[in-house]
Amino acid sequence: MDSDGAVAAVAAAAGGGPTEADDSGTLPGASSLVEQLNRHVLVCLRDGRNILGWLRSFDQFANLVLDKAVERVVVESSFGDIPLGIFMIRGENVMLLAEVDSSREHMIGSYLQQVS
Repeated sequence: MDSDGAVAAVAAAAGGGPTEADDSGTLPGASSLVEQLNRHVLVCLRDGRNILGWLRSFDQFANLVLDKAVERVVVESSFGDIPLGIFMIRGENVMLLAEVDSSREHMIGSYLQQVS
């Protein structure tokens, strides 16, 4: 099975419905989350919280399971990470999901001071 077939199979298992990629090569709806599996992501929630963690699973409703999750709280020029462990997020609460660039994650210390 080629990589496109593997992505389609995982997307079909995760989201059901059509799994054909469009002209841009992206999968429809929650199936496009397949590309983010096992990656370090930032999830911004409707209530203003920012959660960082490793995306381990999702379903057709975009419910997410994050491993080694932390809530990042930023106040003025300081930030703190509150450990959450394994964390499930209901899809309707997700405003944004983005991959964290690990080569730049360490640079946050030059902008903000970490507190415990």
